[in-house]
Amino acid sequence: MPVWRDSLTRILSASRDEAERWLPKAMMNPALWFDKYFLARNGEDKEARQNHVHRVVLLFNKNVSAKENKDLESDKIELAYAQFFKRWKEALEERKAMMREAETLGRLSIHLGAPSVLETSVLFKHPYGIPYIPGRALKGLAARFARLYLGETWRADRDAYQTLFGTIEAEGMVTFYDALPIPESVQIHSDVMNVHHSEYYRDGKTPPADWDSPTPIPFISVTGRFLIALEGQPKWVRTAFQILRLAFCYVGVGAKSSSGYGRLRLILEKDDA
Repeated sequence: MPVWRDSLTRILSASRDEAERWLPKAMMNPALWFDKYFLARNGEDKEARQNHVHRVVLLFNKNVSAKENKDLESDKIELAYAQFFKRWKEALEERKAMMREAETLGRLSIHLGAPSVLETSVLFKHPYGIPYIPGRALKGLAARFARLYLGETWRADRDAYQTLFGTIEAEGMVTFYDALPIPESVQIHSDVMNVHHSEYYRDGKTPPADWDSPTPIPFISVTGRFLIALEGQPKWVRTAFQILRLAFCYVGVGAKSSSGYGRLRLILEKDDA
């Protein structure tokens, strides 16, 4: 039996502690592992869900983000993404896009409610298995923040809003690109949310009670630094960066923002003021 297949077989049948010993030798794409290798006899197996998330986290952090005890294959995976990121950045520079870095202040959860083998999900960039923030999420965050918090000038029917973000008939002046993670800066984490009154939320009829048992739901969250890239007329791009800076700080991007997730610090330059 090939070495990689033997390692895979051992991991699939391993406990959480055993998986930690074998994962460094099994070079798998974390996104592929998350989508395809959920092992459970039924979807209600809570322990299997927790173990699945834990294994994906171990695999990702070993392959991409760990700076110690890396093996040759980990270096190859990390190098492949670093080369892609370099090409991506060069392409943005050719298009005269403005780029700034943003650093998570806590944890970030993207596409938590998307279809998944679990009840929860996370957005990976294929084929590299790297979490990222889609450009549409950045634009939606900025547009919503402007409408709700920046006064009459930024109402949806005003010129400033429609010029920057566009309308149904016309595109806006600024293009929001996907925010890719800076190589070696990102880690993913095994996180959990506890639903204390599952029957009440499921049917709306069973009254919540103090004796209800919590239902832990595991999910993946992200920390690290991301490259925020916007393209358009410099005046409007700088305005968009200022709106994003405030939105990252006070609202957050992605899921569970009301619980403090999704906060980032956008590092601006002097000319952005």
